Amino acid sequence: MGNGNEIRAKYRFLVSIEEVAGSGNFVQLAGFTTIGGLELEVNVVDWRVGDVNETKKLPGFINYPAITMERGYDEESKLKDLFDLSSDISNGSGSADYRKNYKIDVLNRDTTIFKTIMIKDGWISKYTSSDLDAKSEDPWVESIELQHNGWYYAAL
Repeated sequence: MGNGNEIRAKYRFLVSIEEVAGSGNFVQLAGFTTIGGLELEVNVVDWRVGDVNETKKLPGFINYPAITMERGYDEESKLKDLFDLSSDISNGSGSADYRKNYKIDVLNRDTTIFKTIMIKDGWISKYTSSDLDAKSEDPWVESIELQHNGWYYAAL
């Protein structure tokens, strides 16, 4: 698999997960090569104004699209295990332990942290293992879709 420097150079986005909600104690989950869907959107509501045939546009609910993450497959099954936790929300007692806070550290080329993104109440709604490709640098790619209740930039 190579040394740690190769892994850090390849995975510019290090994702960590909060062990216990609200603890602030994050443990590294995985490195990723691509992350998409970091969007925030306010739905627009048309509001009728008085007796005239006119509407005003007002802000409505905030929409948080799913965040997608992709990486080359490795020996660990942490992502699949988290998906399994999300897909079995009963967890024997109806527990909501499948929701976790996530942290994405965006690395500079010298592996220092450029920016940190915090994700609230994330859970994996989709896990994909790609077609196997022997000619590819990453013959097996895995990706996830992370549902959440918002994200923000953390102070460094």
